[in-house]
Amino acid sequence: MVHASVRSVLTLLVCAASLTQTTSAQTVPRLARLNGAQEVPSTTTPATGLGFVAIDVAANTLTYREVYQNLSSAETAAHIHGFATPGFNAGVLHAQALGTLKCGVWGMTAAQTLQVLPGNSYFNVHSTAFPGGEIRGQINLAPDQVTFCYGDGSAAACPCANFSAVGDMEGCLHAPGMGGRLVGYAGPPSAPNPSIANDNLVLHALRLPASTFVLFFQGTAPMAGGNGIPFGGGLLCVSGALSRLNVKATCNGQAGLPEPGDATISFAGAVAPGTYYYQAWFRVNPPFCSGAVAFDNLTNGVAVTWVP
Repeated sequence: MVHASVRSVLTLLVCAASLTQTTSAQTVPRLARLNGAQEVPSTTTPATGLGFVAIDVAANTLTYREVYQNLSSAETAAHIHGFATPGFNAGVLHAQALGTLKCGVWGMTAAQTLQVLPGNSYFNVHSTAFPGGEIRGQINLAPDQVTFCYGDGSAAACPCANFSAVGDMEGCLHAPGMGGRLVGYAGPPSAPNPSIANDNLVLHALRLPASTFVLFFQGTAPMAGGNGIPFGGGLLCVSGALSRLNVKATCNGQAGLPEPGDATISFAGAVAPGTYYYQAWFRVNPPFCSGAVAFDNLTNGVAVTWVP
């Protein structure tokens, strides 16, 4: 039987979602941590930011969700720059809109994709006080947390045979060729085990409906030994004592936790040293599966071992 507390929490979310996104399955997630220390020369600023990235290596697109806080003065411009390794500057490749939530798509060439994948591009937010750039973040962090409970038939069967492709490491399909994916980043420097005392763990949900709401939640055990059980249009992978962490609105099919200004995951989940399990639940409309289960789905699960 599905845990009653899961059902009561998840059904609090009601929204309409668009399934017009057509991201290729060959999607590479990346994270950028923005700060003044990465600027060349470095800046002294309280500002920080995060850039969530999904790189489609078939379509040669980079889809981003970027959030910052505490800029010292008015933002004047923002770009993706390249190509350069950390410690070196490079020219503008893609101009971004102003504002603390930046959601967009950069259409690349195949040659540019090959430069972006190893981390040779970066976000740069410019301000009045720092016209050359106040905070910068290299797009070079790869997921480093354990994932499990995929909708590809290796775990429990998806509710309406809506299996994702083997190797995509995502949940059951919620749209043609697309399942929700959840990854985690602890590094640098604490990967693979994030520290409660210095928590920089970030969860990144991608390949979701283009516009929907997503609930990040935590459990103390894997469901059914990590195989999950059918739940809505996907698989519920997390069980035990459940904690609701936060709700985010997606843009371009992505959401992250925590973003600047949010409580850390260890605080929101009241974690102690040990292993916890994470998943993201989201609404879909129109339905992909037939029947009432079609309006909600879930990502795969992520297992995180916390140290003091």
